[in-house]
Amino acid sequence: MQLKIILLAVLILYFAYDVVVDMFTEPGFGADNLIEAAMFTAAAILLIMEIRSMQRLTAEFEEVQLKNKFLSSQLSDMIESKFSDWNLTKAESETAWLLIKGFSISEISRLRDVKEKTVHHQLTSIYGKSNTRNRSDFTSQFIQALFDASHQEQ
Repeated sequence: MQLKIILLAVLILYFAYDVVVDMFTEPGFGADNLIEAAMFTAAAILLIMEIRSMQRLTAEFEEVQLKNKFLSSQLSDMIESKFSDWNLTKAESETAWLLIKGFSISEISRLRDVKEKTVHHQLTSIYGKSNTRNRSDFTSQFIQALFDASHQEQ
């Protein structure tokens, strides 16, 4: 889209320059000058339309970003609230966050600088406190909560 705007701007400048030069070098206002003026006008209109379209898209993009930021914040708050309801320890919460983000047990172990056996114990505790059986059951609770929240908004 930016390339289109640049090309239209260059086209406008060319036609404007040509019309001005012709006005000073040629007597009268001939058919070619009329065509160039019409082309100048058309290019200017297209440029304005492109700029407005770009502004509209930018506004829509910013609105989506704000909405995503808000939803992300809501999701984060909801997850923290669940962790609190389940009385997860700080270590369990850190492990649970990494689990939700999709890290493997070995990755969680390395990121938290603990043994894999410790991660397994924490996961057993997390699953017990959250009344879930495994990773997919645990993470599906949050996905289901999002669906429930979106249906309540509609």
